[in-house]
Amino acid sequence: MNLLKVLLESMFAEEAVKSLSKVTGLSSSQLKKIIPLAVPLLLRYLTSNASSKDGADSLLKALSDHTDESSLADQILNADEKDGEKIIGHILGLDSSSAISKLSKKSGLSSSDTKKLLAMIAPALLSSLSAAVKPKKKTAKKTDDDLSSLLSLLTGGKKSSSKSSEEKGLEWLGSMLAESYGKDEKKKTTKKTASSKAEDKLSEELLKGLLGTEEKKKSRKSDADVTALIGSLLGEAAGGKDTTEDMLDGKELISLLKKLS
Repeated sequence: MNLLKVLLESMFAEEAVKSLSKVTGLSSSQLKKIIPLAVPLLLRYLTSNASSKDGADSLLKALSDHTDESSLADQILNADEKDGEKIIGHILGLDSSSAISKLSKKSGLSSSDTKKLLAMIAPALLSSLSAAVKPKKKTAKKTDDDLSSLLSLLTGGKKSSSKSSEEKGLEWLGSMLAESYGKDEKKKTTKKTASSKAEDKLSEELLKGLLGTEEKKKSRKSDADVTALIGSLLGEAAGGKDTTEDMLDGKELISLLKKLS
């Protein structure tokens, strides 16, 4: 399990979706389009910022000010939008305007809605990252166990009564990818073209890579394909910066911060 998966699953939880809709005015279908793009984008920028000593120190200071351990749904309801705007400003830096504009274009949301959504999830993102890098008592448990505990914390320890959180995440992320590749137009036809089938395959590989499924572990080539695909998907919004999978799923970010915390 990685940080991206934890955050996506938490934000896809029913209560979190209700909270996000309440504070942003966005529908669940709109949230499906923006969240799977916004979260890896922010992790990408946070990782880049933390790659320098000054950037890492600044981020650690911000994390010390954001240690809310309530459920993600409650954190979103109680989020300070002004604080969130400052956080996004620090994360995106000089790229703020262009990144928000391009993220808006890719998600189909207005720039104002995109900006508000980012501001409302930013404090919770920092609190989640703070919990992920907080020194733990020495045990035989691995990092994955720590992140599993974080997932339980963010979802209030609730489990889905029907489909698992991961399955819901797959559906939502798949929905976003379909929108990104313009497949809504293809749905008007009764038969899928070869291009559409290829896009389905790419979407499937991206899902495997982002959410850490077993199939991904079986193929290093799949890893490269996944990184290339999401790098292309977020490339413009990330200012064309080189992107690796570890920069998107939070692994590199947690590693950098734990060395200094």
